[in-house]
Amino acid sequence: MDNSNKTLFIKNLAYTLTEESLKDLIVAEFTAAQEAGTVDHMINIAADEEKNKAVFILKDRNYINREGVNVPRSKGMAFVTLENPEDLDKAIEILNGKEFEGRAIVVEKKREFTGERPAGGGFRGNRDGGFRGNRDGGNGGNWERRAPREESSEEEYA
Repeated sequence: MDNSNKTLFIKNLAYTLTEESLKDLIVAEFTAAQEAGTVDHMINIAADEEKNKAVFILKDRNYINREGVNVPRSKGMAFVTLENPEDLDKAIEILNGKEFEGRAIVVEKKREFTGERPAGGGFRGNRDGGFRGNRDGGNGGNWERRAPREESSEEEYA
């Protein structure tokens, strides 16, 4: 089942955040919006499924606390799956920029993962395509300019 068209991506969350406190925030903000008249119905967070949690907080498994104990800690990001895809834009409008535990949260639609790597980035060396080496001549320049290696025969290794 594809939940990407009804999933929020929330970032800039507190590291101490739990799934329950995030659910409570969403319900409280929608209740306030409903009382103010900007929303005509209550938002419903999707029911927890076995493999696809409705509220999923990304956690750092390698965080070591002050006592030297390795404990999972929130990375400050979460995915929240809504029951109704029509509520997605309204949820972004209501929740984006809200203060929660001292931080202004950022709410966006979950982006679709294409499997492709983003363009750009990475190290490509200098314009020659290789490393220049030192000023004394070094070992630089293009690989094409170097002398080809002699092919070794199997007889040399027998």
